Formats: sequence, C-alpha cells, structure tokens
Amino acid sequence: MHRGSVDERDVLRRLRQARKEAGLTQVEVAKQLKRSQSFVTKAETGERRLDVVELKAFARLYKKPTSLPRGVAVALAPRVRVRSTYRSRVVGQL
Repeated sequence: MHRGSVDERDVLRRLRQARKEAGLTQVEVAKQLKRSQSFVTKAETGERRLDVVELKAFARLYKKPTSLPRGVAVALAPRVRVRSTYRSRVVGQL
C-alpha cells in the first residue's frame, strides 16, 4: 500500500471503526496490548505501520476475524502456480 492510498485509508478507517464497535478507548486498547496510547493513535492515523502480528493482535482484541480477505492469498503470491480447479475451490473461499 502506498501511504495515503485508498486501500490504506480504508484499513485505517476499519481499524478505528472496529475499536469503537468493541466499545474501547485508545487508552484501554493500549493497556490490553501492553503498548502506549500513542502507539494506538499512530497506528490508527497511519503514522506507524502495523505488521501482520500487530494487526492480528488488534483484530483479536476487537473480536474480528483474522483470515485473509478474498483474493489476497493470490495477490501475495502471484508467482505460485495454482491449478484453476484448486483456485476456484480453495482460494475463492478466502
């Protein structure tokens, strides 16, 4: 994702929305993740990029699924050759 791209803004919006839906403040999230409140703020504003492990920690805390969205597996590994029947049955379920 490029900084400020539509995809990045969407992820950041969803991250904030998930926290609010969980009924948590940034301070409460920070305490549960054993991080600073500024870490949560920077993650939500895009000042700090999250790695997959950190993003999964947020998702677990917010009780959101941590599976990859549909098509991401193919996008992450475009050079992997997958038989079309396998792709339609397995990758299509992501």
